[in-house]
Amino acid sequence: ALIDAIARQTFDFFWNEANLQTGLIKDRSTPTSPASIAAVGFGLTAIPIGVDRGWITYEQGLDRALMTLRFFDTDMQGQDGFFYHWIEMATGKRAWESEVSSIDTALFIAGALSAGEYFRGTEVETLASQLYADIDWQAFAPNGKLISMGWKPETGYFRAKWDHFDESLLLYILAIGSP
Repeated sequence: ALIDAIARQTFDFFWNEANLQTGLIKDRSTPTSPASIAAVGFGLTAIPIGVDRGWITYEQGLDRALMTLRFFDTDMQGQDGFFYHWIEMATGKRAWESEVSSIDTALFIAGALSAGEYFRGTEVETLASQLYADIDWQAFAPNGKLISMGWKPETGYFRAKWDHFDESLLLYILAIGSP
């Protein structure tokens, strides 16, 4: 019962803390929190779970995933297919002078691909695949070997690279398998 309650509360956060026009999801539940593209990725992954557990309908999940991916496809700011880490909930514009984040983009893309697989044969699958294909992984590996942790228009690529065992495993799997 405890695990089921935690699962439902987790789903409810990603579902209820989303902007209903953009699909962007708050980084945390504080009233002034900006959205995080990683949170959006987790939210897209939560949608199929919510459908399968009967917390939302298939149509509700499809509509939310479609709205979110359409927004990313048309209105999100970024660089080389990567997106800013923190963004304004209503506009998708950069918040807090944040970086374009390689790992947070990877977490978003993993969620988009999960939703695309669940809603196979729909525009969700098409948009998720296109957003994935649009990422220029080589641009974020300026030394030709390791992917930079981020980029800012004011300073360029970060010197720090993903060179250890952690969540970057997902990032490198996506880069290696990229169309």
